[in-house]
Amino acid sequence: MIVTTTINYLIFINLSSIVCILCWHYIISNLPTSRSGWLFKCGDLWENLKNFDMSDCTPEKIILPSIKRFIISESKKAILYLRDFGIKLIAFFGSFCCFIFSLYLLRNFYKINNFGNRITGNLDDYGHIISNNNSFFLFGDGISVFFIILTTFIIMLCIVVSRYNIVNSYIYYTCLLTLNLLLILAFSTWHLLWFYIFFEAILIPMFIMIILWGSRERKIKAGFYFFLYTVVGSFFMLIGILLLYLQTQTLDINQLAHYAFDLEKQKILWFCFFIGSSIKIPTIPFHLWLPEAHVEAPTTGSVILASSLSKLGGYGFLRISLPLFPLATKYFLPLVYTLCILSIIYASIIALRQVDIKKIIAYTSIAHMNSIVLGIFSLTVYGLTGAIFLMIATLFCIFSLGNLGFPGTCNFIGEFLVLLAILHGNLWVVILSATTMICSASYSLWLFNRVCMGTFISMKHFLIICIIL
Repeated sequence: MIVTTTINYLIFINLSSIVCILCWHYIISNLPTSRSGWLFKCGDLWENLKNFDMSDCTPEKIILPSIKRFIISESKKAILYLRDFGIKLIAFFGSFCCFIFSLYLLRNFYKINNFGNRITGNLDDYGHIISNNNSFFLFGDGISVFFIILTTFIIMLCIVVSRYNIVNSYIYYTCLLTLNLLLILAFSTWHLLWFYIFFEAILIPMFIMIILWGSRERKIKAGFYFFLYTVVGSFFMLIGILLLYLQTQTLDINQLAHYAFDLEKQKILWFCFFIGSSIKIPTIPFHLWLPEAHVEAPTTGSVILASSLSKLGGYGFLRISLPLFPLATKYFLPLVYTLCILSIIYASIIALRQVDIKKIIAYTSIAHMNSIVLGIFSLTVYGLTGAIFLMIATLFCIFSLGNLGFPGTCNFIGEFLVLLAILHGNLWVVILSATTMICSASYSLWLFNRVCMGTFISMKHFLIICIIL
């Protein structure tokens, strides 16, 4: 029950922070419009002064109007600053508390599970929210706990780096905290329908952030790209959920794992969930929305897209596709390997040709996420461990050395384990997927050189240097 209680605290903190932000905005915004407010008393004082006969007095014509305009204008600026500062402070405090509780969640989990001797726990040990056949389980195991920590850290970081003069800042920070809440719920629920609801609900605040605070001219188009691609993928996922319920009369993932579906049914169900998850990754040919959304979204939106939202696809593979449809997973391995290798090579080559930092990050994110998918579908402990390392490596990808997989970094550990896992199955897959190491070194050093050094080296000579190194 300790782990579930901690997750409930995370939910309560997010909801309380959202309510406090809306209340603070309402209170402060209504101060100047209230006739009893101190700002309007300055105006009433001026109206009273006008009733006196001061026709020959210069201050009435020159000094007093200037004082009145100064007081009102500066007071409005002070109120606006106070409102925005208070909103950001509330959002930061809520996100910081969520991050601390997520670390406490990790401590409790490993304490209950004998310091990591088990990756997953028993649902009966943790309890549930609604006690019926379609229980809304909130449960943290050895996989979801790390994703929750990653989410709370990224959202807190985005709030810290956000600027003060954001238009409609209360909506902006409400969207960030709502994303935090929905991601925590998606990573902690064990009920398939609730997972789908949270999986889809994340679309709303992210869509609002792109179209309202996007930094460029194509933000509306990028927002609808993101919306339409996600909705189409979710349609297939919803079909899969309905077919599962008609077959089993339950949507509890823990119970569904004990059902033995025949191969043909597994193929249909696996394909439905694969479409929904691969669009979130994204995998070619479902990748067109990501470069547009990355470029047009605000900086915080791009960070969340790369670090948290794309991980939902990998989490869906880990939580649904592998445990529920093992026969179909093995059957479709050639298809998955082919799509992942094409995505890695294509995205890496395109990233080398970009001059926009956001586009470089978008295409490198596609290459990295497809490396993660290779690790997940290696069906080995090494591969799964490497995939999880790569998914949480966003925490450590501060320098370009981490991005290119330099030995000693978290990315190097993840990539090495993924390639080691695939080596037991297919040597050619390893050789082709290993090209991402050369490409990632190339575009990481290329980006660092252009941003920090400002010098221009031809791409041909730069690639030769990277291959030699």
